[in-house]
Amino acid sequence: MNNADGVMVSKAYQEQLVQANRYLHGIIDNLPHFIFWKDTESRFLGCNKLFTEATNLSSPNDIVGKTDYDMPWSREQAEKFRKDDEDIIKTKQAKLSYEEEQKQKDGSVKTMLVNKTPLYDDHGNVLGVLCIYLDITVLKQKESELIQAKKVAEEANFLKTQFIQNISHELRTPLNGMLGMADVLSYSPQLNEEDQEKIANIISSGQVLLRLVNDVLSYSKMESKQILLEFSEVDFTALVKDVIDSFLPAAQKKNVALSSYYADRCPSHIVMEATRVRQILMNFVNNAIKFTHQGSITVFIDCISQEADKILLQIAVKDTGIGIPGNQLEHIFERFYQVHPSYTQTYAGVGLGLAIVKELVTAMKGEIKVDSQLGLGSTFSITLPCSVNAEQALSDQQSSALQAFEGAIDLKQTIGAVRILLVEDSPINQKVMKYMLSLLLNCTITIAATGADALDKFSPEVDLVLLDIGLPDISGFDVAVALNERMSAENFSVPVVSITAHADVTDEHPLYQQLKFAGSLIKPVQIQTLKELLLKVLGKSK
Repeated sequence: MNNADGVMVSKAYQEQLVQANRYLHGIIDNLPHFIFWKDTESRFLGCNKLFTEATNLSSPNDIVGKTDYDMPWSREQAEKFRKDDEDIIKTKQAKLSYEEEQKQKDGSVKTMLVNKTPLYDDHGNVLGVLCIYLDITVLKQKESELIQAKKVAEEANFLKTQFIQNISHELRTPLNGMLGMADVLSYSPQLNEEDQEKIANIISSGQVLLRLVNDVLSYSKMESKQILLEFSEVDFTALVKDVIDSFLPAAQKKNVALSSYYADRCPSHIVMEATRVRQILMNFVNNAIKFTHQGSITVFIDCISQEADKILLQIAVKDTGIGIPGNQLEHIFERFYQVHPSYTQTYAGVGLGLAIVKELVTAMKGEIKVDSQLGLGSTFSITLPCSVNAEQALSDQQSSALQAFEGAIDLKQTIGAVRILLVEDSPINQKVMKYMLSLLLNCTITIAATGADALDKFSPEVDLVLLDIGLPDISGFDVAVALNERMSAENFSVPVVSITAHADVTDEHPLYQQLKFAGSLIKPVQIQTLKELLLKVLGKSK
């Protein structure tokens, strides 16, 4: 190669370098980021056009040799930026994705997302600092708006939940009066068959309304993550029997056979969340009765596996009802979904029951499924991991004997005369409880309509306190605390039973377990439930 050829190659190479440099600057200038680079003394060596505009300079060349103190931001900011550069040069560590406020030439302050990294030569020596940052002011404003909107939504959801809980309480109070009075009347020997049927219709309609209130309250609690699970040992055979017995009148009215099968290999006493399992089973049976017009409904209980004290419990409810179309099975557990909408007035409901069941089963780490054929019937089943405690469980024979004994007991003969302090502010519920107590016991009833009145009328001569938690002046919990303090100071003991229209208060209120109530009654109170509680509480104390 002669000299002329060498000169031509050199010129071509230089032109390529110039072209590459032009491309590089073009790329840097068109990036939607602010870019600059400095030497080890924090003097600017260059920048892109966006940074030039932000610093009120005419050209990127104007920034060469300047420092942060020459830029349109405060000395405090300049010192901070310079310190960042020094730290990066000293540590040789990049500083990535951090937020930084920057004062603009018009006096406004913007938020930047900044990345700074060391620049190296071919030998690994630090030459300076490269900075690339992005204006995220609008994003931060949107983020703040979203946080505020989320806060407002959460507050609204909390208020909605509180409202639903309060409405539940207000609905349960009159329901207690209605169902309680109807329950009392059903025991009257003067009623003819027609009157008995009318009262049964009142009770049935009231229980439908009560289930609706429970469903709305349960779903509200699940939405707000307020569902608490309390696991304890329960006589599951008795629980299943109780559910079946409660639905027998409704099934008999439709001439539908309702029965249960409890597998021999399945233990009678199981550690589970009894309240939620009962709720699930009642929902299944209620739906089966609603959609079955002839034939039968069977509840199957089985233990499909067991390892040591762990079991896998299966609960299934099979009916010969109308069935569910195959194309709707995948939606059956969605909230507010109804195969037969309630506006058709064929089947009442709001479409919450099965959605609640699915949430509860999931919360208990179980599985739920449905098998159905249109016109032939449906089977709803769940499997739940549970445990057993053989040492504490009663034998089946003992349990059956105990149930038979309790059912046959006449409390008036067994317990004798008792003095009861009934703390209840609702006049209707006062009458309902007086009727029920008088039907079951030989008792003298003193009524207190407020917490203050209860404290005045309480004495060692009282055999039992029935205490409504929702009082107009002070909380029933505060009354219970005061009663306990007095009993402790004067060295005597009287059982205190809580009464509430808030269905989950015994699970959720932190004071409930501490106060050690002798028992609890959930409104609306039923005579059989009251009888069992009185036997448990007064049978021991008397």
